Amino acid sequence: MASESVKRIAQKFCRADDPVTAKSVITPDFESKHSIPPLYQSKLVQKRNRKKERGKTKGEDWYNMPAPELTDELKNDLRALRMRDALDPKRFYKPNDTKGLPKYFQIGKIVDSPVDFYSSRIPKRQRKRTIVDELLQDAEFQRYRKRKAGELFKAKHQNARYFKSKKAKEGKKKNAKHTVVKS
Repeated sequence: MASESVKRIAQKFCRADDPVTAKSVITPDFESKHSIPPLYQSKLVQKRNRKKERGKTKGEDWYNMPAPELTDELKNDLRALRMRDALDPKRFYKPNDTKGLPKYFQIGKIVDSPVDFYSSRIPKRQRKRTIVDELLQDAEFQRYRKRKAGELFKAKHQNARYFKSKKAKEGKKKNAKHTVVKS
């Protein structure tokens, strides 16, 4: 009975729209709390909290761009973008500025112009969710990738054969030096 009366009083006097009671500790769910949050925080704790908040966004100059959650799809897309110079051999791209994946970035969606409906529009059936999916569907890219993989495999295979035969020859020479002929 008493708890219900406390709840009614708290609801009556603790309005969220009132600026005075907005920071109040006594709220309608006051009884369910195990401890009261501290009224004052030390300067060190305040500094740590501000640093955490600052780390969540890029900053005022970048309009507080948030750091997105990196999923496997996003990581693969970013890796594909970083290796874009290997995807198209006839096109030149400047080298990347950073070694790892970026912390702050945004991914947008290209909106097609209604003027280009028949000329340069990709039909919905051919659109994919990620860049990697689009690359895997592209037939020209698949041919190029298979050709390059074959060339790399062939070069690696020939190098392996060369070094294997070289090691075998070195082994024969060492064995020939160490063999003592008794007469």
